[in-house]
Amino acid sequence: KPNPALTFPEKLMHMMTYADSQCATDPNFCVAWTDGGSAFVVQDPDAFTRDVVPRFFKATKFASFTRKLYRWGFRQINRGSTVPNDPIIFSNDSFHRDHKHLMANMRSTTNKKQKLSENGNNGGLSNLSNTNAINLPHGIGMRFNNFSALPQMDGSGMAGMAGMSMAGKQGKPK
Repeated sequence: KPNPALTFPEKLMHMMTYADSQCATDPNFCVAWTDGGSAFVVQDPDAFTRDVVPRFFKATKFASFTRKLYRWGFRQINRGSTVPNDPIIFSNDSFHRDHKHLMANMRSTTNKKQKLSENGNNGGLSNLSNTNAINLPHGIGMRFNNFSALPQMDGSGMAGMAGMSMAGKQGKPK
């Protein structure tokens, strides 16, 4: 049964320790470390989701598991492979078989966003009334040409948008 007291990276490391023990008797086990231990390989997503994931995580779908990996900074390093049944390889600089202490550096992006909002930081979004660009985290940018269509924020957050409807209809004046 999954241990709710552990963080996702800790559960993942326990899962990979289990996988190591399984690979000792079955070299074709559904999940394994790469040779250098800097990434792990899901060789059979169906068997992995059915036999391994429920032992360590609540998620029962492979897509849910991969979303959680991405949230914790993992990246699929063989993305875009056109080879059928190609194994799926995931890596994170702070998740390594031989350097477990690096897991302490790992953070969930949802935790990072929560901490930024608690500290009064808007997560890198600039004030719309002063610029024509929104600076999103990680260097992603988005430009708007017509600012008259955008609501002007006055520091009150959604309260400054009272009377506006998200469906494009006119809200009732208060």
